Amino acid sequence: MSAPSNRQKKRMLQEAALKQQAQILDVFNCVEQLHGLDHTGLRRSFQRSGQTWFVHVNRKGTSLRDEANILELIAALPRHLLACLLSGQPAADDADCWAPALTTVQLSHKNWHDYLDRGLQLLGNMCAAVDQTPACRNWLKQNSALRDQTVDLMSVLLLHIAGPGASESLAAAVDPHRAQETLDRASVAHSALNTLVLVFQPALLTDYERLDWHALCSSLLSHARADLLLDVMFDAVRTIFRMVDAAVRSSSAGVDIVKLSYHAGGYMDLLASFCAAPLFYYRLLQHDPACEAVIRLIATGVQLLDPPLAPPPWEFVPASSSYILSTAQTHNTAKAKGCVELLTARCIALMHTLAEYEEQAFLDQVWLQDSARALGQATARRILTQAGLVLRRPAVGEVAVGMVGEGQLGVNTLAMADVLADDSSTRKTAMDLLAGPMVDALTVTPAAFASRWCGGPEGASLHQRDEFDAGTWLAIWSLTPDSIKLAEVLKVLAHALRLVQLPPLISPSAAKARRQLEAQHIGCGALQRTVALIRMLGSLHYHGDDQSDLKGYFLQQFMGALQAKQNLRALETFMQKLHQVAKASGQLGPTVAATILSDEEIQLFSNLDRSVYGKLVGFRRLIRETSFSFAGTTLSYVSSHPVITSGAILVGLSFVLSPYILVAGASVVLIGGYKVLPSQFRYLIPSPVLEVDRQLTDVRQKIFRSGQELQREAPSVKADPDDIFGRLKNIVTAN
Repeated sequence: MSAPSNRQKKRMLQEAALKQQAQILDVFNCVEQLHGLDHTGLRRSFQRSGQTWFVHVNRKGTSLRDEANILELIAALPRHLLACLLSGQPAADDADCWAPALTTVQLSHKNWHDYLDRGLQLLGNMCAAVDQTPACRNWLKQNSALRDQTVDLMSVLLLHIAGPGASESLAAAVDPHRAQETLDRASVAHSALNTLVLVFQPALLTDYERLDWHALCSSLLSHARADLLLDVMFDAVRTIFRMVDAAVRSSSAGVDIVKLSYHAGGYMDLLASFCAAPLFYYRLLQHDPACEAVIRLIATGVQLLDPPLAPPPWEFVPASSSYILSTAQTHNTAKAKGCVELLTARCIALMHTLAEYEEQAFLDQVWLQDSARALGQATARRILTQAGLVLRRPAVGEVAVGMVGEGQLGVNTLAMADVLADDSSTRKTAMDLLAGPMVDALTVTPAAFASRWCGGPEGASLHQRDEFDAGTWLAIWSLTPDSIKLAEVLKVLAHALRLVQLPPLISPSAAKARRQLEAQHIGCGALQRTVALIRMLGSLHYHGDDQSDLKGYFLQQFMGALQAKQNLRALETFMQKLHQVAKASGQLGPTVAATILSDEEIQLFSNLDRSVYGKLVGFRRLIRETSFSFAGTTLSYVSSHPVITSGAILVGLSFVLSPYILVAGASVVLIGGYKVLPSQFRYLIPSPVLEVDRQLTDVRQKIFRSGQELQREAPSVKADPDDIFGRLKNIVTAN
């Protein structure tokens, strides 16, 4: 064989050079061309040559295509992005950007954060696509080096966002010329945490049921830099919250606050899932016993609603016990289109999730540490104040539901207020702040109370604007197993009770499942308000032994506020309407009752009822001073109730206006003795007084006869209120 000619040698050297160049992975080129594909698109673009899986990427200025090994690309991306992060490349300024010299493609990124965001999204989607490829799945599971490098990358990136980059992020949020940069800064934080999860658990995108948060936390927290990651996970999203706050309060109309809030909310979704894993929570306590990073984040979220940024858009005037539209606001949350309310709801839901841990309770840890106690107490006070606003909300006819997040914010605020009312460190504050608003909530008209607090149309209307992107509904609540179970039960209950009747579809076959989902979501939100109100009343009425000075304190505050309003029908209305909700849910069986209210919560509510009955005896003076005359008793509710079989308590005085006299009619309302029948719902309140049906029948007859006698006396004789009240009291207590 003759030796190759010089021309042949030159051609062989050129081919060898091209082959060697093709073997050098151009990560810049891969990020540029592949970042727009989701995991499904990437999976379709995968090709196989022997045992190698690759994807084609075009070469700059030629018709040639390089074969990028997908496993090599995944392994190279964390190191590549970390180098970009530390070097500040590719820079937004062309004069400072030297990255194009290292690639064969024209980069189209808008700024440095935009390129990092693209790279992170590509890394996460590649992991999800490989997880769908059986031949590559084991490589991904066994590649501990990839996970270690990813943790290193995310730790440094989140540290930059929470630390050195925070001031620049806040400055960008109020600069109209840096609107895109602001969104990219928020997006890169969201993508960082999302990609971290996808590297450890790719099933998040492909099969959510396979996602094992315990296994994820076990693997993640074993890393050498897990402590650094725990430090910055909460502070990074806190920076985005501060960016949202700055943008809302700014007078300029630059950044898209809805998109900015979307990244904050997406990050919070993942963070809440981490916190719902006990392994993560207890590891967090070991690293940060005071939970300072957590309480800082929650405080920042709650402070989004600090005055003058104070939704809902009304103010309560104590002197006149009325509501006015808030006109003193220098700015409001309308420009955020409900996103501020949703972000605050997410923070309160996160606090509720953590507060449900019984061992090493979150709130106890906060109160024990001097460094976190003051901020924790201030945050609790803000939440309780917000709960008062929820209780005092005017009718929807007076103040329309203006924001998407108002319903979600209200439900989560009431649920957290219940937890704070049951905590020894915040119990008295809760009693002081909620006694007045609770009376206001209970002294509305019977129809308004049923509509607002018993799964009626007004309660449902607060959730009818919860629709979000692509026809989905935001379900923001605590992620503890009990809370999730309660939500599922209430969805079924709302569907069974048909609480929400949506307008008919133009085409009956179109979007039927979507409308059912909408009705369940709205009905669930309305019923959550009912459950939260019952639980909160029970928690506020304290009966423990460790704080004897608070026994009866809430009852005293509550009855004082009730007497000041001179409306004693409130309790009767409240009890009757809640019983109607219980009766309507009777087909779901006793298991539902245990899910909605525990035995302890039922007992607390019963104790409050008995105490209120005792306090009502003291209202004889009020009856005498107002010169009310008794004309009869109202027993229609009791007589027509088909399920109540035993037990009765006098819980209120019903005022009736007649053409001649103002009548104070005592209403006997059964709030307890419900016999649990096999086919009926176990009612919320156990029997606290009477025992058997015969006794109840006897009481009914005696009171009715007494009322008839007094009615005959009324036209000619002005009855003595003490005598009337004494007769009724003796009849009830004697039996």
